[in-house]
Amino acid sequence: MVPKLFFFMPTILVPTDFSENAYNALSYACHLAKEIKAEIRILNCYKVPFGQGTIMIEFNDIMERDSLNGLSKLVDKLKSEPYAHHLKIETETYFGFLYDAIDHLKKESKIDLIVMGTNGATNAANKIFGSNTFQVVKQNTLPILVIPPDAKWTGFKNIVIAVDLTKNTEADLIKPLKTFAPEIKFNIDILQIVEDDEKKLETKKMEAKMIASAGQSVINFHFVPAETIADGIMDYITVHDCDVLVMLRKNYGFFEKMMRRSVTKNLTLYTNKPLLLFHE
Repeated sequence: MVPKLFFFMPTILVPTDFSENAYNALSYACHLAKEIKAEIRILNCYKVPFGQGTIMIEFNDIMERDSLNGLSKLVDKLKSEPYAHHLKIETETYFGFLYDAIDHLKKESKIDLIVMGTNGATNAANKIFGSNTFQVVKQNTLPILVIPPDAKWTGFKNIVIAVDLTKNTEADLIKPLKTFAPEIKFNIDILQIVEDDEKKLETKKMEAKMIASAGQSVINFHFVPAETIADGIMDYITVHDCDVLVMLRKNYGFFEKMMRRSVTKNLTLYTNKPLLLFHE
């Protein structure tokens, strides 16, 4: 069963390394927060080399101060943007790796969604951000919205859900969407990549279940033949209206194929469509 995504006053965590790509993801998160009445928590991680003595202690103090100053300047910049007016924005600084920081924060407080850019700065101080997005996607159990570098906010209405309708758990993917934004009437395209017509005959029960979950939203089913799952999805979202692509992250079967590095790169770097991932 896919868990509910948001409760009252949802919290969106946005990691940043102060790069342009990270700011683009933060901008997208703020637009979404305004849409669903959520609060924003901005996270910056810093990591210094291993060493001994007072030099390393002083270096750690410098990095922490730079992180705090960077977050302060980032919030000031963000508050000058019209879309960020009246948003509740908090900041966090963390000594260590990004995925460790996320594990720590979700134990200490409520986090409903992570929004991340697909890559970040490559300088020595901020290197951990860009290299760990894929790692966070793999290890994290919270919903995560991955924002490609060129993705811009276009609303949150036209949803493409890529599923394997022969799997019972994937029929629940509409529920978290309706939970965090019940006032939005989505246009939902359910996308099944197929190799033949046989699979379509096996999905009638799942189709009925998803239609019942959709409520007042418009829902359509599409069975698209393709050589690979990634090719089929990419072709579809290129020619159809799509504000966000939704998928279920699993450790086997359908999503295991999607989590290969080359396929993930195609879906997150070579398309400008945000990718929303739920954990099974």
